Amino acid sequence: QHYDYPGRYKQDPSGKAFSGYRLDALRSGAVTSEGGSNCAGLMPGNTFTLTEHPNAALNAVWQTVSVTHVGQQPQALEEESGGEPTTMSNSFTVVKGTTTWRAAMPYKPMVDGPQIATVVG
Repeated sequence: QHYDYPGRYKQDPSGKAFSGYRLDALRSGAVTSEGGSNCAGLMPGNTFTLTEHPNAALNAVWQTVSVTHVGQQPQALEEESGGEPTTMSNSFTVVKGTTTWRAAMPYKPMVDGPQIATVVG
């Protein structure tokens, strides 16, 4: 059970859809998987098909929801290159291609208790 103050839960039919979106966002971390690769084409929102994985259950369509690319090019610093090659790697978060995924709801700061103000004008 999860409660948001003030909830402002809707009583009309759109309230059910609103609650469903909120529930999807709360469950977003439970349905994700993480991995790493050297594929430069990974971008959030795109899908790919995993093949030849030792666990056959994971050979499926996956949707990328976040990716962090890291690259190094030591040749750019000629004096310190040491003959090392250019490298690129990434870490990513995915969900199954058939899963509905929603980003977590943004944090909204709240003030505890009443606020006192002086109205002028």
